[in-house]
Amino acid sequence: MKTASKGIWQPIALSESIGSEVPIRVCYEAKEVALFRDGIGKVRALKDRCPHRRVPLSLGKVIEGELRCAYHGWTFDGSSGACTQIPNLSDEEKVPSRYKVDAYSVHEDNGFVFLWSGQNPPSKDGDKPVFAANEDLPLYGNVIVPLATSAYRLAMLDGPETLIGIHNIGFTDFFLGDPVTRDGIIQVERNAGWIRRGKPPSKWATDYPFILRTISSFEDGTIIHQLFDDKEQIVAQIYMSIFPGTRSTTNIVWRGNVNFNHKDAGKISRTKAPIDIFSHLDGEAIANLLVGPSSQFQEAV
Repeated sequence: MKTASKGIWQPIALSESIGSEVPIRVCYEAKEVALFRDGIGKVRALKDRCPHRRVPLSLGKVIEGELRCAYHGWTFDGSSGACTQIPNLSDEEKVPSRYKVDAYSVHEDNGFVFLWSGQNPPSKDGDKPVFAANEDLPLYGNVIVPLATSAYRLAMLDGPETLIGIHNIGFTDFFLGDPVTRDGIIQVERNAGWIRRGKPPSKWATDYPFILRTISSFEDGTIIHQLFDDKEQIVAQIYMSIFPGTRSTTNIVWRGNVNFNHKDAGKISRTKAPIDIFSHLDGEAIANLLVGPSSQFQEAV
């Protein structure tokens, strides 16, 4: 996956995952990040290594809005990364200014927490990230899958049924026209229908009640799925952010919803989990996917 040369805002966590007492650890490409909320509830991101003994700061606790290392109690300010307290120093001794960790720019919007990927800070006058803006997305989750991010993105274009599920809905291999590339994205539409008696829609069907639209960004790991009917009414949608983890894994954070005003919403929402982002993958099914829209994606990137 290529990123913009100046940096991008990548969604790396869900708002619900980040608290004000215990940090969480997120790996984004080469960065290991400790995320937490400070004293006013703002999300902060620090490099997940204490400069003292290299212990992960994500093993520590948030004390009075600052992150305290679990090993020797060094405490760090979330906005600057500066060490503010060392327990064995006297009240008269100052903490040396060189004792600090990298602090990363973060932004929170619509249930997602974004990390700035650039080496230089983002422009203060630059646009903040917009992803799933103004959407009500009560369904959410995060998973780590044992598949490299580049392979995951390609499989999502060729066979989303191997990676995601919408309750009672089956996706087909019948694409509606050629993939569309524009404004840094590729858009693919395929037929979808009801799963009956555990079987996906017949490949011999001539009419399908739904269309699954998949929109994948070239620059970052954001993917949007929209399931809509023949009248272009949205039935369900999923907003996903995928990014490389450690050991060739892929991190996924997502939010979604079912349109309960739609006549078919009840058939989809009969279960507690109407949207499923698979954590256990069928390697054989992925390996046997025919190359389709992914070839155009690879040419573009």
